[in-house]
Amino acid sequence: MTLTNFCICTFNARSLCSQARFAEFQAEVDKIKQDVIDIAEVKRRRSGRLNLPNDAVLLYAGHDNKTAEGVGFYVSPHLKSRIARFNAISPRVAKLLLYVDRQDRMLRLIQVYAPTSTHNETVYNAFLDDVSTLLARRQRGHRHCQTIIMGDLNAKIGMQQRNERALGRFGVRNEGGERLANFCNNNHLFVLNTLFRKSQQRKWTWRSPNGTIKNEIDYIISNDMRSVTD
Repeated sequence: MTLTNFCICTFNARSLCSQARFAEFQAEVDKIKQDVIDIAEVKRRRSGRLNLPNDAVLLYAGHDNKTAEGVGFYVSPHLKSRIARFNAISPRVAKLLLYVDRQDRMLRLIQVYAPTSTHNETVYNAFLDDVSTLLARRQRGHRHCQTIIMGDLNAKIGMQQRNERALGRFGVRNEGGERLANFCNNNHLFVLNTLFRKSQQRKWTWRSPNGTIKNEIDYIISNDMRSVTD
């Protein structure tokens, strides 16, 4: 069977380290109804796999000695058999490889949680290096492997500027967005958020705790934009 109309999203959990927070997350999952949910801020120690009561699975990457950052994937029950491999690269980067069909097509999902602007440039560059390392790895035996990078990039990437092929026509840019735009151009990636026009009330992906500040800092990025719809 080939995957068609495959739905994925990215979700900032703001911690799944306690039973109460995990229960809240599972309640939200029932509303989202996605095939795979890429998660930022899992905040669980170490890396692992949890088989959930609803028969879904949670794969996650974290620190060994603290509940901070962390990324992961929630995989719906009907897709568990399609999991080819999960790699916990760091508490900020993880990869999930899924079989698309029984032949040679794969889907590579990379979930990220970028350092904020309070970190120095060296930390952010190390984060991008981890993502670059994953992108450079070929999937042996599979001629076609679509890559989708999702998550909190802590950047405002903006709209397409001169000589840029990675972006569309919609968005606002800051310094972090400049680095991300260069990264995408150098790796032949497309920022899919910028391809679709959105009203201001639907454009933001992050809101401050008091609700006064809203930003678009979470992105869906891919090496192939032809099969993606909004």
